[in-house]
Amino acid sequence: MGFLGLGYTRIGKYVEGDREITFYHKQPRQSLFFRNYKKSFEGLHPAFQDVIKKVLASDAMRRMRKVEIYFSLKDRRSFKKGLFEGMQEAAYDKTGPAHVLPIEMMNGENRIYLYEDLIGIKAIAKTGALEVLSGHQAVGEAQKEQMFADASEEIVRQTMSSIIHEITHLWHLRVSKAQELTQKNLGRFHRASEKLFLGDIDTSGAQAFRTCWKEAREELLFLLEFIVQEGLATYAGNLEAGRVTCERRSVFLDHEEKRSIAGDLNGKILRSYELLQHMIAEQNPEHYVSAFRRLNENNRKFGYELGAHIYHTIFFVFDGELSMDDIAPTNYSILLKLYEHACGKLGLRPLIGLDSDAVFCLRAHIRTLHDLRKGKPVKLWKS
Repeated sequence: MGFLGLGYTRIGKYVEGDREITFYHKQPRQSLFFRNYKKSFEGLHPAFQDVIKKVLASDAMRRMRKVEIYFSLKDRRSFKKGLFEGMQEAAYDKTGPAHVLPIEMMNGENRIYLYEDLIGIKAIAKTGALEVLSGHQAVGEAQKEQMFADASEEIVRQTMSSIIHEITHLWHLRVSKAQELTQKNLGRFHRASEKLFLGDIDTSGAQAFRTCWKEAREELLFLLEFIVQEGLATYAGNLEAGRVTCERRSVFLDHEEKRSIAGDLNGKILRSYELLQHMIAEQNPEHYVSAFRRLNENNRKFGYELGAHIYHTIFFVFDGELSMDDIAPTNYSILLKLYEHACGKLGLRPLIGLDSDAVFCLRAHIRTLHDLRKGKPVKLWKS
C-alpha cells in the first residue's frame, strides 16, 4: 500500500475486462472495510467484496470504464471511540456520503470521495440500533462491529447507491449540456435583470425586494439544473441498489410518495412570494428578507427526489425506446416535455412541468415573479 498526497493510502486496483476501479483510504486502520486488508481481494470485508463486484458489473462502469474512489472518515474521533453523540449526529447529517469535485471533473479526472463512517452510521440508524443506545456515551469496539454486521445489507445498498450516483455524475457531465445551459441562462438573466429595475424607487423595501426577487429567479434555474443532474444520478443509484424497479407498480408508488414533496416545494416558494409582496412597502424589511431566505434555503435539493421520479417515469413509459444514453444529453425543457407526455400516457398528474397542470408549474412561477416585479396584484394558487 503506497502513500499518496493528501494522506491517502492506495488499497488496490480491481479489474473486470476493460473496467477498472482503484481504491484509496485516508484512515485504513480505522476502516471496517479495509483495516484487515492484506493485498488480496479476500482480505476485504465480505460486504465490500460484494460492492466491488456489483459496481464493476454495473451499467455506470460500462460508460466510465476507469474510476478512482477515495475513502475517509468524516468524524474520525467519534468513529474511533464509538461516541454515541457523534454517531447520532452523523446519522442525521444532511451532507451526502459521497461527492465529486467540479474542478477535477473539468480536468478529466474520474475521482469520487466517500465518507465511510457516514454510510455505515446512516445504515445502522435504519436498523433502529441508535435509538436503543440512547443514553450511552460510548459504544464498545465489539458492539460497534456487531452493529455494522447487523446493518451490512443496508451498508452494501448505500455504498453501491452512492458510488453509482457519483459515477453517473462523472459521465453525465461529459455528455450533458445542463450545467453549460444553466450558466448561459444565469448570465443572460443577470444582464437582463440590470435593466428590469431601472428607474425604480430606491427605498430600503424596494432594494430588498430587488435583491430577493433576483435570488428567487436564480433558485428556479438551479432547481432545474438539480432536477436534470442530481435526478439522473439519484435514479441510477436507486436502480442499482434495488430501491426502484422499472415496473408499473413501482412507478405509481413513486408518484404517490413524491407528490407531497412537489406540493411542499410549491407551498414554500408561494409563501416566499407573499413575503416579497409585503417587503416592497417596508421601511425596515430585514424581518421579511430573513424569512424569505429561510423559505428559499436549499430548495434546489428537492431536485434530487423529484428529478429521480421524472427519470423513473420516463424510462418506464419509454422502455425499449429511450435509454439513459439517449436521455442524458437532453436539456431540462426536453426532459420535462417527455415527462409530461409520459404522465399523460399513465393518466397521472405531472408533479413538475413547464406549462401544464403540474403540481409545480415552472412557467406559472416565472409569470408570478414578473407580475410581482411589475406591481400587479397577484393571486397565489394552491397545488
